[in-house]
Amino acid sequence: YVVINKNGLKLGIFGLMGIDAADVAPSSKPVTFSKISKVAKKMSEFLKDKEKVDLVILLSHCGIYPDEKTKTYIGEDVDIAKKAPAIDIIISGHTHVSTPDYYKTGNAYIVQTGSYASQLGKINLKYQNGKISDFQFQLISVNDQIAGDEEVNRNIEEYIDFIDQTKLLKTGLKYKQIVGKTDFDLTTDFTKLKES
Repeated sequence: YVVINKNGLKLGIFGLMGIDAADVAPSSKPVTFSKISKVAKKMSEFLKDKEKVDLVILLSHCGIYPDEKTKTYIGEDVDIAKKAPAIDIIISGHTHVSTPDYYKTGNAYIVQTGSYASQLGKINLKYQNGKISDFQFQLISVNDQIAGDEEVNRNIEEYIDFIDQTKLLKTGLKYKQIVGKTDFDLTTDFTKLKES
């Protein structure tokens, strides 16, 4: 966890990896994972009670899914929010779902930006009398209208060159080389992974 003072607020931030994410991590052994709801409750209460933070923010690799029947969301982060009421905001991931607006369950506002850095999330909030009094969330598409960071782009290009030289050279392939084509789009519906 980390505690950050920003704009007059003391923010406690911690991260969790969910059960499903841990199950599909092929190289996680010998690492084991504790029960996420217990860890979330313990850490969020510690941040509020001992570190005296104003807001607890969970950076989650647990995720949420839309529930077609109820038109709400379900998933590990919804369960965490219910079992760890000291969490104020969950910035969710893992399930590749983008939330066009926040989803509130219990005390927590949950947001998720989709997958592959195709969107960023922007949160604006007001904090008054010890709680969030206004919360706004916006998805921002990452496209050519947003100027890239020169240093980040340079680091990416250097890493691509590293991959070409150390991993792909013996295969005769290059990172940016096309190795196959289809006459249809390969899409994934992350709410129906088996069918995809």
